[in-house]
Amino acid sequence: LSSSGKELEAVAPQETESNLTHVSKISIGNTSQVKEIVVTRLKREDAPESPPSVLVLRNLDITLEGVEDSDETSGEIEFEVKKAWLEQQDIDPGGVILYRFHDEWEELSTDHIGQSLGAEDQMYERYVAKTPGFSVFAVAVKMQNQPEGVSTPTNTLSGKQTSDTVQTSTD
Repeated sequence: LSSSGKELEAVAPQETESNLTHVSKISIGNTSQVKEIVVTRLKREDAPESPPSVLVLRNLDITLEGVEDSDETSGEIEFEVKKAWLEQQDIDPGGVILYRFHDEWEELSTDHIGQSLGAEDQMYERYVAKTPGFSVFAVAVKMQNQPEGVSTPTNTLSGKQTSDTVQTSTD
């Protein structure tokens, strides 16, 4: 976790097990009130209904503790998707998008920024998306019609709910 003037960066530790998706960094512009950042992986049944025409890989609730209105605090979210899974499903890495739920699903501007080596020596495609606020998010792939043979990552969609907390320092 580092703070440079008016921006706060929270870098998530590399996971020990290879997962389909992983949040790697969260950057927040207005840091004066942030006490901690909590990232919760949501089970499919605990998340809002999926955006139309997309395959959701992971639902996340990202909360800024100590901020009165975190859904109006802008920032950036860096995340990764397992390269091998995208290749197995014949999905273009450029088709991965981050969606934000705030009364309804909103497609966020998502840029593919390269690749990285992750847990268990797996390669991941890296992305960054700008968000106008923090709430519930969906890492997803746009699908016109789900092609035959695309296997839904069931272990990710219905997996256990977990939370990761990043403490901020107020030095």
